Amino acid sequence: MFNPLLALSKWKDDYVQKNAYFQIHSLFVILSLWSDWMEVFIERCAGLDVHSETIVACVLIGSKDDELIKETETFPTLTKDLFRLLKWLEDHDVTHIAMESTGVYWKPVFNILEDFFDITLANAQRIKTY
Repeated sequence: MFNPLLALSKWKDDYVQKNAYFQIHSLFVILSLWSDWMEVFIERCAGLDVHSETIVACVLIGSKDDELIKETETFPTLTKDLFRLLKWLEDHDVTHIAMESTGVYWKPVFNILEDFFDITLANAQRIKTY
């Protein structure tokens, strides 16, 4: 059986990808707790690492039978670039996004994306415990 968390472990040495790993891992944990009576698997999800001037987006695409595909892209935080991020995520058919609620930088990103995706906004301190 395909395990996205094991597949992600090979990228954990890089800081940005490590943050995306924690964000996506927390999304899997939350969804698993929410529906503990069934197996939850998200075939197209993303983790966003939001900073004051950049957003690093990591998209993971995979199914139980396929190899995991990972794409990472960096976007500036201007409004026009947030809409570019939205289009990039839509082009990858992302359904779920995990992001940290650190500081205030997440708010404009969340406001633009919330109508299009199922977003898990996670407390950064709790993500790090997983």
